[in-house]
Amino acid sequence: MHQDFDVIWFKKPIPKILNAQAAFQNKESNTHCQGFYKPLMDDAKKKQYKLNKYCDLDVLGAYNCGIIVFNDLSIIEHWYELAIDYINTNAKWFNRIRNIGLQPIFFEQLLIYNLCEYYNFKVEMLGDEWVGEEKSVEYGYTHLIAQSKRKKRIEGLVGKKLKSLKTFYGLGADLK
Repeated sequence: MHQDFDVIWFKKPIPKILNAQAAFQNKESNTHCQGFYKPLMDDAKKKQYKLNKYCDLDVLGAYNCGIIVFNDLSIIEHWYELAIDYINTNAKWFNRIRNIGLQPIFFEQLLIYNLCEYYNFKVEMLGDEWVGEEKSVEYGYTHLIAQSKRKKRIEGLVGKKLKSLKTFYGLGADLK
């Protein structure tokens, strides 16, 4: 299991995630996400990457990789090789593509979605297109998305929750 640095579990992750062939936070395919992925997809259509064989670049399908779980590692090396091919082939052009700096979502999130589809992986997710507040509370999970992690109010709420867990779990005094 991988989790981003800004992912916090207040409870043990649920079994459907821990036991899945593959699992992710949620699928990204809504209208809001189109603006991030579309220029990268259009650029990839013009170029002949090895990954194009595995990707339907006319349909947005991507996984939010705030959490990644694999109990079947059979496609991980393939994912790595295709991502490296994309980076090496495209690196000199990154500064010319709209949404500069977002290339990792292409070779991370869009590519793994397509590989899971191509290889018929059974994928579990915490949420369909988002993990809403109700599910976040139920799962004991949060992923501080974008600018939210830089807001004092959010920082205070997370700190308060972590301090309450320190007391609940009897953690050492080094956690302030």
